[in-house]
Amino acid sequence: MQYYRITNGAGVVCDTLPSGYLEFYAGLSEASKKVKIFEIEYRIGIYRKQDVTIYVATCDGDLIKSTRLFFKQVEFLFNCMAGIQKIHSEIAADSRVQANRMIHNLVTLNAHNLQEVYSIIPQEVMEDKKRGGWKDRITECVASDSYDASLSLVRIAKNCLKMKVEISVYNTLSNGDVKLALKRHSIHRILMNVFYVFFPDFTDNEVVVKVGECNEFIECDYETLQVALYHLAENAVKYIRRKSELVVNVSKNSFGQVEVLFRMNSLQIKPEELELIFDEGYSGYYSRKILKSGHGIGLARVKELLGYNKATIEVIPDFSTAAPFSTMQDLIYQDNVFRILFARSSVAVK
Repeated sequence: MQYYRITNGAGVVCDTLPSGYLEFYAGLSEASKKVKIFEIEYRIGIYRKQDVTIYVATCDGDLIKSTRLFFKQVEFLFNCMAGIQKIHSEIAADSRVQANRMIHNLVTLNAHNLQEVYSIIPQEVMEDKKRGGWKDRITECVASDSYDASLSLVRIAKNCLKMKVEISVYNTLSNGDVKLALKRHSIHRILMNVFYVFFPDFTDNEVVVKVGECNEFIECDYETLQVALYHLAENAVKYIRRKSELVVNVSKNSFGQVEVLFRMNSLQIKPEELELIFDEGYSGYYSRKILKSGHGIGLARVKELLGYNKATIEVIPDFSTAAPFSTMQDLIYQDNVFRILFARSSVAVK
């Protein structure tokens, strides 16, 4: 086993040294030496070239015995430094892009929440708390238009859920940090908890949403499944045809598996795109055409998160229904079914 810590003028490039090992390098004057670390014999060494410093520790028997072989390993690392630093820079740049994207999205969602609040309660009322009766004035503002106030609350709830989704996606992209808590849940309840926050968006598009009743329970991680269904509902809002229906049905098939079907008339998915749309970074032809393609993360994340819950997803298109949208002849819509299938082992006893 070999461990390394590589630094340059900008900081740490790579560090696989276990916690507590670095203290054994204190006072190391020679290039390398043998030491006992937690009752295990190691050869450790420090080497410097220009602004690069490499700390090495190994418990490999041949490298402990031979300083020549040990130094060859170090020389190999120095020869690879240009490539290592390039990879490190690319990863760091990509991490900054992901972090900046998340921060931008969270700031935007927070601004939308504030707009929703101020659309019901004027900003001057919110900020003027020195005068007495400010709570009564806020109550009057809400009571004067309770319908719009309720819609604003739903939109705020949607934005808060979206914030959770953004953070979940960032954690998964940056370090694969997915923590699962498998418990028994009603699939209908999870679906409705997601769809409630999207009903205003579907209403704006004059889309009727029909979620069928069901009594099926599954063993799943609520958080990751909710995020997956959020992405799927968000895609439906973006790509479903106006003045149409979204029908969601849940049933148990003859194999004891729970099926969730999302039926809709939405932008055409071409035959060659059926597998690609679940690949990260890919956006369909028509979604790019209407400038709603995003970063190609949504369906890829749906597939990944469903996998954590022993579920798969596929799209079943009906190409015979393909037809142009009446006012935009260059946009083709067709009947598409998104089918989620939960493995029999994840189906819970009622």
